Amino acid sequence: MTENIDDQINSTLAGMDIEAFLALPAVQDKIGDVRTIIINACPSFAKETEYSEADLFDVEVTWRSKDRYAVEHRGKQYTKDLNSAMESNPSSRTKRFIDSHRFPLGKALALAHKLAPKVQINRLTPETYGYWVIAASLASDLEASGKISEQSKLTAYREECFELLKTEQARTAKTKA
Repeated sequence: MTENIDDQINSTLAGMDIEAFLALPAVQDKIGDVRTIIINACPSFAKETEYSEADLFDVEVTWRSKDRYAVEHRGKQYTKDLNSAMESNPSSRTKRFIDSHRFPLGKALALAHKLAPKVQINRLTPETYGYWVIAASLASDLEASGKISEQSKLTAYREECFELLKTEQARTAKTKA
């Protein structure tokens, strides 16, 4: 059984093997047409909720000129050291800025994969945003069942979120040991 091309691309990207990704025939066929590739490290369940804001964590690899791509998040562009800067107007852009913020596609994708789990919105990383989504869902379920009132919803939401976070951190620490 052959996997479809989306599954093949997703499994290659999940392993962060950028060289293998670029070598895929489907990618080779499309590279000339690529303008933006979006990488998001949020857990899939956080992206699939009805009111998901997971797109706030999108890291974009955007075509800028022949064989040169920028790595961006929320209007900021990143260097290979993950330092960010706002892009200036074209007439004000220096050669130094362009040299430090433009990459070949492979390097830009590798940098985006390195950056994606680290971006923050209101001090939440993609991982902790996933916990907030779980906690919100649990709090909503508790409210719907009448176990908590609207006034206590936020408190329960926060407490459950931090309990989930502590549990996940403990589980991760055990698997690493």
